[in-house]
Amino acid sequence: MRITGVVAPAPIVTVAEVKSWTRIDCADDDALVEGLIVAATQWLDAPSGWIGRALGVQTLEMTFGAECWRRGRLPLWYPPIRDVVSVHYRDADGLEHDLADASWRLLGEALVPEVGVSWPDVECRPDAARVVYQAGYDVVPEPVRLAIMMLVAQWYTSGREAATATPMAEPPFAVSALVQPFRVLRV
Repeated sequence: MRITGVVAPAPIVTVAEVKSWTRIDCADDDALVEGLIVAATQWLDAPSGWIGRALGVQTLEMTFGAECWRRGRLPLWYPPIRDVVSVHYRDADGLEHDLADASWRLLGEALVPEVGVSWPDVECRPDAARVVYQAGYDVVPEPVRLAIMMLVAQWYTSGREAATATPMAEPPFAVSALVQPFRVLRV
């Protein structure tokens, strides 16, 4: 399975919110703060983020191998799942087709065949099917927004030391405590 971002989410926090929260009053640093917001959001947000969840509304594409397709259950990662945009598969001859909306349904966080429907055979390949879907919150939970602002504040005040330090594998304790209830772990 491979997941890529198709349409990125809108910013979760604004430069003005971060500057107010951190008491940064220098307009010269707006571009830096904006970049730090993007970096902090990407560090936490799907598809490569530490939380394992889609934060802002975004469009993702997930590919599945033939074995997943044949099992009849395509788990969609990075909840909350909002909507399935399209489902495509490669038939036994390798030609791509759209799967009709009436052929599938969303069951929790997985795509399954509609009752009484069998999905067509697919070519045996790692990208036999792909699903384009939307995930994320309309309103991002406040603890997550606060965690993003905390990361921005830490990186802003750390400056060059943060740029040359060992890359973070885990967030700072306060950030972790705020986002832990939203974290999705995959095995």
